[in-house]
Amino acid sequence: MLLATSFTEFLPPLSTAAMLGVVVAVVLATFVLRKLLGPANAVSRRWSLWVLRVCILAVVGVVLLNPVRVDELPGPVERPEIFYLLDTSTSMQMGSPKNRWDETLQIIGRAQQLAASSPALPKAFRFGQRLAAIQGLPGLESGRPSVEPVARSGDRATTGELGHRATTGDAGHPSSLIFHPSSVGPTDADTRLLSALRQISSRFGRVPPLGIVVFSDGRAHDEVGVEQLAAEFARLKTPVHVVPVGDVSKGGDVAVAAVVAPQRARKYTEVEVQVFLRSYGFDGKRSEVQLLEVGGRDRGNRQLASLPITLQSGFQSVSLSFRTDLTTRKLRVVIPPLANEISDNNNQVDTEMAIDRTKLRVLYIEGSSQPLTTTVTNGRYQI
Repeated sequence: MLLATSFTEFLPPLSTAAMLGVVVAVVLATFVLRKLLGPANAVSRRWSLWVLRVCILAVVGVVLLNPVRVDELPGPVERPEIFYLLDTSTSMQMGSPKNRWDETLQIIGRAQQLAASSPALPKAFRFGQRLAAIQGLPGLESGRPSVEPVARSGDRATTGELGHRATTGDAGHPSSLIFHPSSVGPTDADTRLLSALRQISSRFGRVPPLGIVVFSDGRAHDEVGVEQLAAEFARLKTPVHVVPVGDVSKGGDVAVAAVVAPQRARKYTEVEVQVFLRSYGFDGKRSEVQLLEVGGRDRGNRQLASLPITLQSGFQSVSLSFRTDLTTRKLRVVIPPLANEISDNNNQVDTEMAIDRTKLRVLYIEGSSQPLTTTVTNGRYQI
C-alpha cells in the first residue's frame, strides 16, 4: 500500500526581493503622508482600530506568502536496466569438455550471484541472424515473460541451462536469470553483431540501460562499423562491455555444414552427394572428406568414397559419387579431426536414403527388314 506524505509549503507570487521592495515602498509612503497631512486624528489611535489594522496586515501577509498544502504519493519505481547480448551462432557449440555456450551461462550465473543485492534489472537478448528477447527472464513487466517467442523445435538445450534459478531479494524482485530448456540455444548459422547493436537501441526505455554486455566468441561477419556504433553508445553514457568466451589457445575449426543427397535412388546406380563445409583457422591445410555407409548391428561402417581437399576459410563444397546396392540405407559424411582443432563434434553429419527395388518391365518386339505386303485369303485381307 502506497502512503502519502503531506507538508505545507509557501509559494509566494513575488520573490523575496520584490516583497521587501513593496514593504519599503509602503513605509516610505506612510512617512510622506504623515509629513504632508500632519499628525493622525485622535480617533484613529484607538486600540480597536489598531487590532483591525494588524489583522488586515496579517491577512495580506498570508496572501502574499501563499501557503500551500502538498500531498505526495510515491510513483512507480523504475529499476535501472542492464542488457545481456548472447551470441547464439553455431560456433558457440564448440569447445571440449565444456562448450562456449555453457561457459557463457556459467559466467552469467556467477555474475548474478555476486550482484544479488543490485537493483539493476537484467534483460537478455539473443543475437545471431537476428535480435530477439530471451524467454524465461523474470522481472519483465511485473514478472510476465517476454512477448517475443524464440523457442523453436530445432533448438537444443544444454546441460548448463538447467542449473540457473532465480533468487528473490528483500523487495521481492528476482535478481537472477532463468533459462528454460529449449527456450534458446546456439543454432543460428550466422553472427550479425553490428545489426544487433543497431536494433538494441529500439529496446531502450525512457532511460538508457546502465550498460550492454556482449557474450561472444568473436566470430562475427559484420565487425566493420562496430567501433563507431560503440562511440554512439558512449555518447548516451551506455558502456558496451565485451566478455570473450572460448579457448584462445586452439587453432581453428572444420565443420560439415550440410549434406545434400537424393531421398530415393535405384539399386546399382551411380549417386552423387553434395557436401558443404565451413572452416576457419586452417587455410591451406590438407584434409579429406569421407563418405561412409553406416551399417546395422551386424555390419560395420564401410567407406563408399573419399576426396582430398585443401581447406579455405568460409564455405566450400565438394561432390562425392558412389554406387548403390541393396543394403545402402544410412550415409555419414566425415572429416577426420585436425591437430589443435577446437571441437570435433561438428565433423560429421548423417543422412538417410531409400533404395528403390522396383523391377523394370521391358516390352521386346522382333521385326523384319522386309516391307509389309497385303494378301487376300478366302476373300479376306491379311498383312
